[in-house]
Order: sequence, then structure tokens, then C-alpha cells
Amino acid sequence: MPPHDSLIDTVTTALDQHELNYHLDTDSQMLSGSLRGDNGTWRFLVEVVDRETERGIIIVSFVPVNVPAPRRGAVAELLSRINFSKAMAFYAMDMSDGEIVCKSGFDLVDAELTLEMFDGTFLLNAQTLDHYLPAIMQVCFSSVTPEAAIAALDRQGSVMQ
Repeated sequence: MPPHDSLIDTVTTALDQHELNYHLDTDSQMLSGSLRGDNGTWRFLVEVVDRETERGIIIVSFVPVNVPAPRRGAVAELLSRINFSKAMAFYAMDMSDGEIVCKSGFDLVDAELTLEMFDGTFLLNAQTLDHYLPAIMQVCFSSVTPEAAIAALDRQGSVMQ
């Protein structure tokens, strides 16, 4: 198994190539920063997992608002509809406080992490959050239904479909 530092080095090289500002917490093996897309700005975390039985990368992007309690059911339905069509990134919501995250990751127990692997997954995660952020905001803060919010995105057309 390659040394733990090689995973961190690959991740930091990819983030540096995109000229992103980030903080590396060497104790927890997490990197954190923020991203700006076409539809908003959000925080991200990259966790490097390197244990005896687990080795991989977890990428988490945080939707920049918490869902108000009365809208959590509708937003949960929206996230379920989005997740049904996704394979490499998925949304999850903490029903107790309305926090939404978009997660991606991969297992590296029997694999080497390449720059291309990390970069592709990191960008997919960011694009997924950015693409669906308008629909999430509509369902959070208006009476728009999950179906209508997704239909509006479909009418716009996208590489994410």
C-alpha cells in the first residue's frame, strides 16, 4: 500500500492546479475550502481515509443554506429524485437541521489514486452541486414542487442530464 502522504499529495496537486485556496488539517487528514460556481458559492471538504480496512477519498460539498423545517419533506423528495439519476455523486440531508451535502468518493483499497481520478470526481461533485443548486433553493424557499423544479432544469438543458 502506498504511503498516506501520496494520497494527500495527489489531492493537493489537483487543488493547486485549479488555483484553489484550501486548508489542510494534517491531524484529521482533511482539506477544506470553498468553491464558486455559476449558481453560488459553497464549502467543500476532502477526507483522506487510510485505515487497515479502508482506504479512499470522500468529497463533501455543502449546500450554502439549511432547509427550513416546513420544507424538509419537499426537499427530501427533490433530493431523492435527483439521486435516482446519479451514479457518482449523491445528495443527503440531515433531517434534524436541514443541512444538505453532495457526496462523492471512491475506494482505493486495491488501487492507486491518480490525479485524473481525483480531479474528475472532484469536478463532478462541484458540477453536480452547482447544477442542482437553483432547484434546491426554489424548493427550499418557495412553493415550487420538486417535479416542477427538476422540469425547469430539464427545459434549460445541461451536460448533467
